[in-house]
Amino acid sequence: MVRSYEKPIYYIPGGKRENRESGEAALKREIKEELSVDLINDSVISMGEF
Repeated sequence: MVRSYEKPIYYIPGGKRENRESGEAALKREIKEELSVDLINDSVISMGEF
């Protein structure tokens, strides 16, 4: 959950995988874009895709 700046609104960050982008690469990119956080390479554990 992410809270909008200075607003009482919460939402789930989301996005789409770009062409030829792996799931892990998409996750890292979206986390960086939405939360300004860099994921450490070995910190991502796949739990499945849907």
